[in-house]
Amino acid sequence: MKSYFRIEGRLIGMNDVIAAYCSHRMKGHSLKRKETNRCSFEILRSGLRDFKNPVKVTIRWVEPNNKRDIDNIAGGGTKCILDALCETGRLQNDTRAWVKELHHIFPTPEPANPHVMVDIEEV
Repeated sequence: MKSYFRIEGRLIGMNDVIAAYCSHRMKGHSLKRKETNRCSFEILRSGLRDFKNPVKVTIRWVEPNNKRDIDNIAGGGTKCILDALCETGRLQNDTRAWVKELHHIFPTPEPANPHVMVDIEEV
């Protein structure tokens, strides 16, 4: 059975994370914490269930345009999403023992409706 949650807007990209950590480590930590908290809020708001078995995760990154590279998009946001799943207790851990597959999908941009859709399925 698949479960999902949605995050409105874009998540930070890897370039944002690198720039923040290069300017000051606490700035980088603060940025990552802010985005992880945002993901946690959406997980809790969605009523996402706890997973007792390993999972496969599919993340659909709906951007407002094609300006960011896909490795930049996925690199920053994936860490926040997986950490939030663990922090909210929905996933016991984000190690390879628990996250068996991780898929990224980059559909056609939606300028008026950027969002991130996370589908989770026990395997």
